Amino acid sequence: MISIQHISKSYGGRVLFKDASLRIGLEDRVAIVGPNGAGKTTLLEMIAGRISPDSGTITINSKAVIGYLTQELEASEGKTALEEVLAGESEVSTIEHHLRLLEEEIATVSPDTSEGL
Repeated sequence: MISIQHISKSYGGRVLFKDASLRIGLEDRVAIVGPNGAGKTTLLEMIAGRISPDSGTITINSKAVIGYLTQELEASEGKTALEEVLAGESEVSTIEHHLRLLEEEIATVSPDTSEGL
């Protein structure tokens, strides 16, 4: 779950968000639409932790996985945008796989052998 509580964000004199709140559940799928300059990218960058709101809080459940691909990609040695996205997903999948292996290993530890850990 992502919980956004009373955030405000402005650049110069331009207010993008003022006391905005939003909750996104673990199973929710959302689309962020709006005209250029409305703050869509700013909101995503705040959720991804790349920038901070001027005020308010953003809380992300530890089970949530946040992926973020910038709008302006640097040239990546001939990779397509899809290949870039899949490369990031591969990294997350590798970490998830490693965690599953550790969980399985922990599950097989008997109480007698856990004293040495």
